[in-house]
Amino acid sequence: MSRGSGAEKSVTIVKQSGKWVVTVRVETSSVHTAFSTEEEARRFEAYQRDKLGLV
Repeated sequence: MSRGSGAEKSVTIVKQSGKWVVTVRVETSSVHTAFSTEEEARRFEAYQRDKLGLV
């Protein structure tokens, strides 16, 4: 998760109550976004990982 002295960042994806939930965490802040399909969630997950430099 950590990259040197930079901020702690992570992107996770889980299936919860029939929805796909992507959680983006930077430092102590978290944002949860729900999707109907796994495909949509995986695209959003990939976009967020790229945006945060977590390849």
